[in-house]
Amino acid sequence: MKKVLLSGLVAGIAMAVVGMVCNMLWQKLLPGLEVQYQAPLFRPWSDPLMSLIFVVPVLSGFVMASAWKAVGGKLCFCEHDVKDVTKNILGFVGFFIVLSVLGMLMTYSCFPMSFLMLVTWCVSMVVEYLVGTWILAKMIK
Repeated sequence: MKKVLLSGLVAGIAMAVVGMVCNMLWQKLLPGLEVQYQAPLFRPWSDPLMSLIFVVPVLSGFVMASAWKAVGGKLCFCEHDVKDVTKNILGFVGFFIVLSVLGMLMTYSCFPMSFLMLVTWCVSMVVEYLVGTWILAKMIK
């Protein structure tokens, strides 16, 4: 249990850092996004509820660590006896990506945000999940 909690915390913190870096990169590469983040749709950084943006990746890390431990890292869209760690990581990440993209499509359908913002969120999420799952694969054996 301690191994799952520690690996989930490490993966979650890494995912939060990756998310912050991706967000900064997107805003530098695509200046129009920064303007969109200033819209009334988003809370200002001074709002205490914005701290949840850092808590969610850590909670995701715990959920992913628990799931990785439960399935032995073999949540895969291929044969069940896969020993290749890379295939296990990609299969595991794929499951979480599918669920997350569905949630993001709901967000896109409900809120006035650009398709570009949705795409940047999806790409950032894929990178975060890949990094987090790679950490889990190294820490939980």
